[in-house]
Amino acid sequence: MRELHRERVAGTAARPPITLTHQSELIRDITVNKTIKIGAKSQAVTDSPGMLKHMTVVAPLSKVNHPEYKLQPVPKISQAQEHKAVQQIHAAALDRQQKEIKILSQGAHPAKPSDPPTKIKVDFPKVSVPAPIVHAQPPPAAPVIPMHVERPIPPHVVVPPLKVQPPPPRKEKEKGKGV
Repeated sequence: MRELHRERVAGTAARPPITLTHQSELIRDITVNKTIKIGAKSQAVTDSPGMLKHMTVVAPLSKVNHPEYKLQPVPKISQAQEHKAVQQIHAAALDRQQKEIKILSQGAHPAKPSDPPTKIKVDFPKVSVPAPIVHAQPPPAAPVIPMHVERPIPPHVVVPPLKVQPPPPRKEKEKGKGV
């Protein structure tokens, strides 16, 4: 990955596409023409699947293949509830904006930092929280407990202590004698 980054910075490897249109053109060039344009020059592609793996940035939801996420259509009832909740939130935002404009136009807003704030009543939207979707998954397999193995107790071996002999004292040269 670091090598690919160095090559892209140096201009010897193609940069990833920025838009979906650019990505589609790049995929077409790699699969059909077997070439890729890097800067002003074109280069032949030898490993198209590997190149496509590094160059594909976005994909439509219909082509997403991820083992952890299973995409499924939203039920019409849930979609209608979410649409209604969004409309309520938009209406509440518009209502709040109109009330703020009314306060400003009446001059009822505080003029000094020590003035108390002006209070208005805001009606919050009644949003119902949808029930979480729970998918029943089979429980994981029971862990395997290691079997107990009987082993004999190792025999006790007495290790004799090491005897360390101190080094012999150094002989000092006698003072006053010239040898």
